[in-house]
Amino acid sequence: MGQRYHASRKPFVKMLAAGRVDVGGLRVSRSEIEKFAQDRGFGVPVLETSAKTGEGCEALKERILKAIDWSKIAWRTSPKLFKRLKDEIVRLKDSGRVMMRQNELKDVLVLTLAGEGVHFGEDEFKAVLGLLASPGVVWALEFGSWVLLQPEWVNVYAQAVIQTLRTDEDERGCIQEDRVLGGELSYPPELKRLPGEEEKFVLLGMHQTLLQRGLCLREPTDKGTLLIFPSY
Repeated sequence: MGQRYHASRKPFVKMLAAGRVDVGGLRVSRSEIEKFAQDRGFGVPVLETSAKTGEGCEALKERILKAIDWSKIAWRTSPKLFKRLKDEIVRLKDSGRVMMRQNELKDVLVLTLAGEGVHFGEDEFKAVLGLLASPGVVWALEFGSWVLLQPEWVNVYAQAVIQTLRTDEDERGCIQEDRVLGGELSYPPELKRLPGEEEKFVLLGMHQTLLQRGLCLREPTDKGTLLIFPSY
């Protein structure tokens, strides 16, 4: 206990609390503990606590709360504006919209929220997209300024690529890139594919994801570019 450890570069409050006092109480005299606490900069009096009986726990909680300088703690929260924007984007997602261009999505939000007196700028719009993209609620594609409101479609088409590889009698583990981008894949019978333009951009996004994550290699050949899947 004589060593000093500094986990913070700023001044901090130290407290001394005895635990498990329900199984024997303090093992040294109170005067010795108080002197130890004063010599080393701990707050006094020393609290006696027991998690089992709850003794002293509320007092310890109160002392901790009073010792915190709340005015020096950075305040971080999503403003009401952010929540309102997120709610509207999720509502569009739940309505079945698969993808929208960013400017189209922004215009829809402007019109929807104008009646509530809610206004926002480009920075707020991009910030909310980033917040939603992080947990995978939406996905801002890196091309064409598209926002994919249903990112799960990328997995659907990726599964179709894998199924196509599995049905290859020669088990080559590769497929023509043009075939992937053209959607010429093996789909489950019950799947209702996306409309033409939406499917095109989802396939592009899936293609980009497969390459970026190293799930396949892109190999130019004299018969066209192949996507090679080492695991197959």
